[in-house]
Amino acid sequence: MRDRKFIKRPKRKKKNRIKLCLFAILFVWIFYILVGHQYGLVKIISFRLEEKRLNREILELKATREILERECERLEKDIFLVEKIAREKFGMIKEGEKCYRFVD
Repeated sequence: MRDRKFIKRPKRKKKNRIKLCLFAILFVWIFYILVGHQYGLVKIISFRLEEKRLNREILELKATREILERECERLEKDIFLVEKIAREKFGMIKEGEKCYRFVD
């Protein structure tokens, strides 16, 4: 009976090493698929962040477009607004008017 306790079992060590190596290779492969692959987790997260950023930019551009469309409609309908802008921005005057400029 004592002889059984001291019997070496090299086959189990080899099997354990093989299992450990296979597990490590499997782990590395799964890690690569999840993180480093073309459709990996990192790429998916970056694509989602980019999508959110682009959606925010689209909303901002739509709001700007609405403002510009309203301003365009006002300019088409309101002649006095066009005259005011022409006088203030471009320094235009009507015929017969005199323009005085003050220098500080």
